[in-house]
Amino acid sequence: MDIIIFITVMTVKLALSLLQIMMFARAILSFLPIDSSGKITMFLTALTEPVIYPVRVIFDKLNIGTSIPIDIPFFVTFLILSFLSAII
Repeated sequence: MDIIIFITVMTVKLALSLLQIMMFARAILSFLPIDSSGKITMFLTALTEPVIYPVRVIFDKLNIGTSIPIDIPFFVTFLILSFLSAII
């Protein structure tokens, strides 16, 4: 039973780490003057946006960060993932 829990925890940690790496890559690509409809950018957006979307909805309902050009829900999601990764 302990091995199943260990494998599950390690799988979740790996998934969180991969998601953080993809979000970091997406953030870096957003600063580069490249086409936003490129395959890599579209791939990273397709994988990370479903995780960011719930936070984005909450921020939109509370009308937080809508007037500034920084994507606050993106950073909050990244911090949540970092926190979860540290807890596990």
